[in-house]
Amino acid sequence: MRTRLFAMALRGASLVAKLIVFIVLARFFGSEDVGRFGLISATVAYGTFIAGMEFYNYALREVAGSNGAWQSHAIVNYIFFVLFIQIILVAFVLLLWQLGYLSFEFMLITLAVTVMEQWAQEGYRALIALRKPIFASVTLFLRLGAWVFFVIIGLIWWPEMRTLDFVLYAWLAGVSAATLVAGVVIFRLTGLPELSSLDVRWIIKGLPVAIVFIGAAFGLTTINFLDRVLQAQLGDFEALAAYVLFFGVSVSLIAALDAGVFSFAFPNVVAAGREGTKPVLVREVGKVLRPTLIASALFLGAGVMFFEFGLELLGIGSYTAFGTIYYTLFVSIVLQAWSMVPHLGLYALRKDRTIMVGNILALAMFLMFAFLLRGQHEAAVPLARAGAFFFLFAWKGLIFARLVRNKA
Repeated sequence: MRTRLFAMALRGASLVAKLIVFIVLARFFGSEDVGRFGLISATVAYGTFIAGMEFYNYALREVAGSNGAWQSHAIVNYIFFVLFIQIILVAFVLLLWQLGYLSFEFMLITLAVTVMEQWAQEGYRALIALRKPIFASVTLFLRLGAWVFFVIIGLIWWPEMRTLDFVLYAWLAGVSAATLVAGVVIFRLTGLPELSSLDVRWIIKGLPVAIVFIGAAFGLTTINFLDRVLQAQLGDFEALAAYVLFFGVSVSLIAALDAGVFSFAFPNVVAAGREGTKPVLVREVGKVLRPTLIASALFLGAGVMFFEFGLELLGIGSYTAFGTIYYTLFVSIVLQAWSMVPHLGLYALRKDRTIMVGNILALAMFLMFAFLLRGQHEAAVPLARAGAFFFLFAWKGLIFARLVRNKA
């Protein structure tokens, strides 16, 4: 019990940090820097997606469904694969920079954060699959929480540190520390990777699975990247800053569910899918649904209180002018959280192509709604998100229900 409480405390601190980082930036920075940080955050998230190629879906399913030597085999080759892809992509980005095609002011630090963020993220995922929730929680706290609290102290006590550079370097330090902790634990469990451990055939076998999940994740990841880009194009910096702030607050629901519900349920749901019996799988997915609905209701209530009273108390009352963006974005995040429940069930049943098709269709609907609403509504982007995720929730839910009803 003490161990679980410790893990929950670390995860809670990480989620609090993820929730307040954008609030703190909105308090101390102007709308231009807040908007720029939002675009950098979206770029880092998209960069880790491109570099990771969603190979973890194959590798960690192998880890979660096995034990002993085969787990070590999967982890080691997973590390080789990620390292190989990262080297290629980093070299490509640096080449474009040297040739003058990339002139973004924060390009190098953004690239460094992206590389280390991916390793920290992959380490966290591996520790979850290896059933090491304490170390996974420590990694999560270092990646999301520790550096944010350091930034908060710096911004409050040392005005000269109120720069975007300070925030980005603190972020880099946090994800580097998380990578170090995860790496030490994983290597103690599996051993240091050696060239003789490289199994090219195992990696090639996983590429078709990874390609399917690239297609599947491409839809959601692109929505979560393009929403900031489209908001910057369709509005001014004030509206973009408001979108970045509200997205940072509302997306903490996904982070809370991922840390407190989805990550713990993942191994059991996958195991239930392997067993091939309907009652076990339905029961495990039901264990995910109930806390998801409860958390959504509590979060919506807290969200209303935050907007109506919290913004003024925090000294950022100017953002109340963007209420339509706020509430529509909140609804879209709740729908995204709900869609994750049947997603886990479909993943356990290995319905990878079904997931891919649904996510790509959701991206298409997002772009269609954003195009139709452009210039006609200040909340065009969050409305487009809400429409896309409502479709995705219905798509995955109906297909999962049909599959378990027909499953022997």
